[in-house]
Amino acid sequence: ADDDDQGDDAETDDTTADDTDDQAAANDKAKQSNPPPNPPRGLMETSAQFASNFVPPDYLIDELLQRRFVYALTGMTGHGKTTVALLIAIYVALGLDLDNKEVEQGKVLFFAGENPTDIRMRWIKLCEEMGKEPSEVDVIFISEAMPISDAAIRKRIDNEAAIHGP
Repeated sequence: ADDDDQGDDAETDDTTADDTDDQAAANDKAKQSNPPPNPPRGLMETSAQFASNFVPPDYLIDELLQRRFVYALTGMTGHGKTTVALLIAIYVALGLDLDNKEVEQGKVLFFAGENPTDIRMRWIKLCEEMGKEPSEVDVIFISEAMPISDAAIRKRIDNEAAIHGP
């Protein structure tokens, strides 16, 4: 009877060994198809990690302004910030090259809250100079000052922008 028990144990051991081999192979295959998740990132990145997050620039105005960025024009009063911003807006809306730089045509949202009366006057004159009616130029204006960092204001802007389209 002891010999029979040893035989049974040997069979059980062989079956367990086969199962273990099959399981190990399955685990190896699973690891290859599902690599382990990256460990949580700290403040530091290796050179490879840092470089792997590179996204090539998507220029709105070639080599000058990238899409989906916010830019600030700063300077002294009366030195042309509004004029430059309006010029960029109309060139983007019309898809006109700016100083030999390709400009991707698109809709513009212009925040005119600082001095909407002055900006309105300048816009009308700029459209006239460009030979366009304001209705022909795809620029949308917000003519009141508001804290765009406020979540409720931002939601309202997003909702109204969706109505006007991309």
